[in-house]
Amino acid sequence: MSWQVERIDDPKLGINELDDSTFICRYIDLPEFLSILNNKLKFTSLSKLREHDAYEFNLEASSLIVDETKRTENIPSTEEINELIKNKEWSKNWFCLCFCSSEIENMALWKIFASMGRGIRIDTDVGSLRRCIRKDYWPPAIYAHQVKYEYKNTSSSVYDAIYTKRKEFEYESEIRFSTFVPYHHENSFHIIPIKSEELINKIIIGPQIYWAYADIVSIVKKSGFNPSLVNQSQYITDRE
Repeated sequence: MSWQVERIDDPKLGINELDDSTFICRYIDLPEFLSILNNKLKFTSLSKLREHDAYEFNLEASSLIVDETKRTENIPSTEEINELIKNKEWSKNWFCLCFCSSEIENMALWKIFASMGRGIRIDTDVGSLRRCIRKDYWPPAIYAHQVKYEYKNTSSSVYDAIYTKRKEFEYESEIRFSTFVPYHHENSFHIIPIKSEELINKIIIGPQIYWAYADIVSIVKKSGFNPSLVNQSQYITDRE
């Protein structure tokens, strides 16, 4: 018989550290914006995020060992389970969605994540994101925590591996939502259906596409949203 270790639980993941009213925003390109309007959220695997940050999910797998006192069977042996845990690529099973916790517009984030300022910023809060997810499709837990930034971020637990990044990324001020996908479907992303009207509190147009304001308002209106949700970037309005 072939044995597998399906997942590793970390009790710290389930501790609710953030109030539902906590502000969050996400800088995105236009394809992702259209996907959100079409009631979809794209979570990205932590293995994929390593292309942007080589220290993502920097987990010391040898520190993950089974709790012998909680075992109810002797087959496979504890040693065999520990070996399976260490050899599995857990970063492929954890998917996340990253937000910024700063209300002040960040030009670096516009450039890196929103097509050099030609994208969109979505403003919302932690509670709205939790509520917008269609539980009939995705009942597994989605965890929300503030990312910690450390120069040495080698982790010995799943919680720390997901929610610790290098100090060089502190400008992101990240609040991260994570979820576990037990089956690896070979995709670097996982689409979760949502009710987008429960997610979006404000839409900010990137500073480099202020000329497209009327077009974006039209798209938003056709998608059933109040056009008053659409705003220009503060960078533009302060110049006018």
